[in-house]
Amino acid sequence: MKQFSFRLEKPAHLELCITAFLEQCPKQYSSILTSVFTSTNNPTKLHKIIYRLEERLPESTIVGTTTFGEISAGRSLLQTTVITFMVFEHTALRLYTFDNLIQYPEDTGKKLLAECRDAENLAGIELFATSKTLNLKPFLDSLSQLREDIPIFGGCANSYQSHAPTYVFSSQGILQKGILAVCFFSTDLHIQVTSNLGWKPLGRAMLITATYGSNIVKELDHQPAIAVYEKYLNITKN
Repeated sequence: MKQFSFRLEKPAHLELCITAFLEQCPKQYSSILTSVFTSTNNPTKLHKIIYRLEERLPESTIVGTTTFGEISAGRSLLQTTVITFMVFEHTALRLYTFDNLIQYPEDTGKKLLAECRDAENLAGIELFATSKTLNLKPFLDSLSQLREDIPIFGGCANSYQSHAPTYVFSSQGILQKGILAVCFFSTDLHIQVTSNLGWKPLGRAMLITATYGSNIVKELDHQPAIAVYEKYLNITKN
C-alpha cells in the first residue's frame, strides 16, 4: 500500500491535488481509497468535491467526514481540507452506506454483521459516523459479534461550531445522520489499531461504580460523577 496526502487551502487547489496524485500514482493497483477530511460543512461545497473526485478518479472509493481540526504530515491544522489517497496492490474495497434517517443503528449493525461475519479475507473495517445525531452503541454492540481478530477503526464527524451540522459523505451521498463502513479484503494486508482519544490523565484513576443504563456514568468511586467535574474542572451542576 502507498499513501499520498495533500492539504487544500482553497477550493482551487483540488484540481492541483488530483493532478499531482495521478502523476505519482502507481500504474498497477487493485483499488484506491480516497479519504476527505474537511472543515467545510456546506453540502453544496461537499457535493462539488465529491463530483470532481468521481470525475477524475472513477475507480476510487471515496469517503469523507467534516472535522474540527485536521491532520497532515503529523501536524494538527485548522480550517483546511486534507485529502489522502491510499493505493492498494492486492486489496479489494467494499463501501457500505447506512442512512440512519430511515434505519435504526441496531438494524444497520446487524446488516453489516451479516455481510461481514462469513466474508473471506476480511482484513478490517473502517467506520465514519455522525455521533452527534445518533447513538452508536446499538450499532457497535451488533458489530462486536464479529471475530476479535478483525480490526475495526475510524472516527466521528465534527464541526467547528458546536451547534453546526456534521456530515459523513461518499459517492453515494451526504449524510447528516449516518454511518459509512469501508471493508478491506486481502490476504496480505495487516492493520494495526491503536486507541487515541486525545485525553490526558487528570487526577488519580477512578472506578465507575454506577451508571444510568449502559453508557452514562452516574458514580465514580461511589461518589456522584459531577463531583469529579466540580473538583477538577470547576464545572457545576446546572
